[in-house]
Amino acid sequence: MPKLFPRYRKPSLGSLLGVTQAKRKISRDLGLATLRDPTTPIKNAERRLLRKAGYYSEPMKMARALGLVKRGGCLMLCLGALGLLVVLILV
Repeated sequence: MPKLFPRYRKPSLGSLLGVTQAKRKISRDLGLATLRDPTTPIKNAERRLLRKAGYYSEPMKMARALGLVKRGGCLMLCLGALGLLVVLILV
């Protein structure tokens, strides 16, 4: 017979009633996460910029694994500064 709650702990009453999901939805809708950590949009924009620049592509992953490109290198500092400028212009 399958278990009703296959986790190793019993869920709390709030989880069963959906209180946790409601609180998380309200927090997302009001943008409270941005108030708690205002640097998150900047980090997300930088990650998007790196993705567009191909930083997470297979050849770049290999180059980083071989030590040819470092996260704090000149290329990354230039891309980070460019990303910060883009974020400041868009906001």
